[in-house]
Amino acid sequence: MPITEVTSYIFSNDTDVTCPLTLRKNDETGYFQLNSFLPLLKQLHENKTTDSINTDQLIEDTNTVGAISAELQDLLLSKYGVLVDTDSDGNKWITQDKAFQLLDMFSILHLFKDKFDTKKRTSNDQNTLGSPLKRFKNNNHTISVFDHDLSTVTEPIQIMDTLEATTAPGNDERVKLEVFLQKLLFPNVETSDGNDNKINNDGLPQPSFETTLQEVNMAYPHVALNLDIPVDEHNNTPLHWLTSIANIDLIKQLVKIGANRLIGDNQGESSLVKSVKSVNNYDSGTFEELLDYLYPCIILKDRLDRTILHHIVITSGMNGCSAAAKYYLDILMGWIVKKQNRPIDGNSMDPILKNIDLKWIILNMLNYQDSNGDTCLNIAARLGNVAIVDALLDYGADPYIANKSGLRPTDFGAGTSKLQQKLNNNIDNNISMTSSINDEQNTNQEANVDDDELDGKLDNLMKKPDTMTLIDDIKSLLATVSQDYDTEVQQHNEKLKSLRKELSSKRLELNESRKQLTYVKNLRDEYNLLKEQLSNLESGIAEEENNFKQESEKLGISSDETTGIDWDSSEFDADEPFKIDFVYDFLENKVSNEYDGDIDKLLLKESIDSLASQIRSSVEPSNGDSKETIAVDNRGAEDDIASNRSKLEAMLPPTVLLRARINAYKKNDEHLQNMLGEIKDKQSNLENKFRRVLSLCLKIDEEKVDDMLDGLLQAISSEDPQDIDTDEMQDFLRKHAV
Repeated sequence: MPITEVTSYIFSNDTDVTCPLTLRKNDETGYFQLNSFLPLLKQLHENKTTDSINTDQLIEDTNTVGAISAELQDLLLSKYGVLVDTDSDGNKWITQDKAFQLLDMFSILHLFKDKFDTKKRTSNDQNTLGSPLKRFKNNNHTISVFDHDLSTVTEPIQIMDTLEATTAPGNDERVKLEVFLQKLLFPNVETSDGNDNKINNDGLPQPSFETTLQEVNMAYPHVALNLDIPVDEHNNTPLHWLTSIANIDLIKQLVKIGANRLIGDNQGESSLVKSVKSVNNYDSGTFEELLDYLYPCIILKDRLDRTILHHIVITSGMNGCSAAAKYYLDILMGWIVKKQNRPIDGNSMDPILKNIDLKWIILNMLNYQDSNGDTCLNIAARLGNVAIVDALLDYGADPYIANKSGLRPTDFGAGTSKLQQKLNNNIDNNISMTSSINDEQNTNQEANVDDDELDGKLDNLMKKPDTMTLIDDIKSLLATVSQDYDTEVQQHNEKLKSLRKELSSKRLELNESRKQLTYVKNLRDEYNLLKEQLSNLESGIAEEENNFKQESEKLGISSDETTGIDWDSSEFDADEPFKIDFVYDFLENKVSNEYDGDIDKLLLKESIDSLASQIRSSVEPSNGDSKETIAVDNRGAEDDIASNRSKLEAMLPPTVLLRARINAYKKNDEHLQNMLGEIKDKQSNLENKFRRVLSLCLKIDEEKVDDMLDGLLQAISSEDPQDIDTDEMQDFLRKHAV
């Protein structure tokens, strides 16, 4: 950055010593470095007078490293209302107005004022210093009004939120917009034809905006050109991007063909906010012309309730953007003042142009608070940008508006220089009144006015402010604030303790609920498992019943006959033989008494039919006997027969079951007979094979093998199989051959 250094020599009448004093000025910002003024402020603080400068002390303070401590610097800056702006290297700077004010206090302004020509300004100085009305361009051209996007703006004008961009554009719309922007921003220009017409790769002049628009419309005739589609993940529209890169020509054209200026990005920031968040419009000097097309964005705010003034101040806190922010602020305020005298082309009833003026800005925007309660002055004071703070104070910003944390701009030093100026004015008034009293004293000597009374008036006028009382009041206020803070902290701690206790209780309840939920889930799973098992059992039962029905039909049992039968009765088992007690007892007695317990003898001597006849005769009377004869001859036996018959009837299954069992036995017997026949056939075939083998081995006829088997078996049994003599066995067979 360009620095101008000016050195002048200060002469002291008391010491006859000349001391050089060097001042350094930043040509870009117009600020003076603070270090040169600190020794002067120190002498002013110690000597309480500005009549002369102690050059010896000034030389000592200037040459001594660290002679003025940081605490003393803060005291001097606070006492004399000096606001400081610190650059990225840690150097401190003050405004030119304050620097000249301090030099005038020491009566040495004439040594430097001529050397720092305040009337000459560079192009950058014009962007950073002075009133916005002085640096504002002589812009009297017509303001073109476009009201296609102002339907949502109503009177009276109020600060409003930005609109949301198109959230779900069609793919064809997005493709058309991308092609349109690519043709505008990347035309692949290489040379010029000599007539200031740009030439593309095909050797043809670069088409104008209207030609490009026509080409794109012809390429996509059935798709509307939507300029409000977001082009990145932050929902920035083409208008946002063009303002950030200061492409004023394309901005004009997009606004003319219908781009919506009230749309914000994801954070609700308008395209005008994008223009002040970079230095491109400052470097190119296009911000003033940009306002002619984006002025509706002045009344917009973002998601954090921050206006364009908030964002300009925030930009001033960015590295290297302080001068640009000051330029944006002054140009904005100057445009608002000047626009009332400029001609308007279009709808002269534009609600924004009609109502917005400096008064509206001061009443509605200058002290507007964002979501944190900060005004633009509060943010500027916290950032320490002296130029922005002074400018906002000049426009009428209130330094006593506190944010949600209770902090005000005055807490950061904003407005203290104004208060110091007022205090100096009061002192000047007191001095003037003192002179008047002295004149009154001289004129009233002949009237014998009491000198003591006049001295008392003079002392009262020259009396310094009661700083001790002010300090006591401040201490009392701080004590009250501290007490309130302690009380509030205690209340919050108690509330926090209560909330922690409640949280612990809720955690226990949550654990119990989770346990119950787990138990219920297990029950539900078990229920579903049992339900599934029951369903499988029911399906199996239905399948078995169907199979049983089919098998019963095969056995000749109809469903009508089986109705009423208790198939689950434990009195008999359909898969086991019947065991009737008295029949079993009859047979057991007969076998043990008559056949010595040998059942084979019983089966050889007596047939099944005879045994059945004997059992039947023991139960029923014979055909030749009458009931009267039985009653007379054997009445006791009749009782036994009746008892046995009742037992037989109770033990026997239903008739249908017996019939089915008989049929099953017949089928089983038939199956066994078939198996027996097959076994006999296999045995006969096997015997024939063995007979054939023996015939071949012994070399005899097959018909003679059966007759020789007994002798052959006896011969083989009498010898060890390992020691059998085959020749001897053949001799044996030859001897017995028939």
